[in-house]
Amino acid sequence: MLVNDKLFGLAVILKLFYETCATAETCSNCCTAIPGNPGNPGNPGNTGNPGQKGEKGSDGIVGVQCQKGDAGAPGKLGPKGPQGPLREEIQRKSAFTVAYSYSSFEVVGPMKYDNIITNVGDHYSAETGFFLCQIPGTYVFSFTSQKKDQNVALRTNLMKNGVIITAGLGQGSEGQSFTNIAILNLEQNDRVWTQPHAATNSYLQSSLKYCTFSGFLLYAS
Repeated sequence: MLVNDKLFGLAVILKLFYETCATAETCSNCCTAIPGNPGNPGNPGNTGNPGQKGEKGSDGIVGVQCQKGDAGAPGKLGPKGPQGPLREEIQRKSAFTVAYSYSSFEVVGPMKYDNIITNVGDHYSAETGFFLCQIPGTYVFSFTSQKKDQNVALRTNLMKNGVIITAGLGQGSEGQSFTNIAILNLEQNDRVWTQPHAATNSYLQSSLKYCTFSGFLLYAS
């Protein structure tokens, strides 16, 4: 009787053990766990010290130099500006006064005045008797002649490139003088001179220079 009671108790214990295991296996497969509250964030760490400056890097490769491009077409010419005033030191000048003292004019040709009083620009030549224009423009020319013989008429012509422009005539007494003046437009290399109308030696010879020839540039063209 005692043995049977022990066996029965053992059977009960085993049954409870198997039921408990089955229940635990079923719960683990069907039950869902409730999530817990999130944890508090930790404190941020301290900022680190800056690092040391790095060394300079090596230079880059030099690029290839390209060829120079062609020059562009020239621009249009701008309008001509107004003419500025001429400065005194660069203004073109031409002026002369020459005199006849002891030479005689016994041929029809340029009178070679031997006494140079003024010759600005050296445009008058005593060797040829010509005034040679080097500055195109408008000029003023004048001459004065004086005769020494009352019995001979004396005429002096003002010439330009071989053409008589004007003349002076003396027909009176000994010592009579005559003069004339002309304003001429000249181009470069034009020549102006005086000459007797006929071969004569009737001009008054004197150191006082009674016979003269003058000219000057009025304005350049």
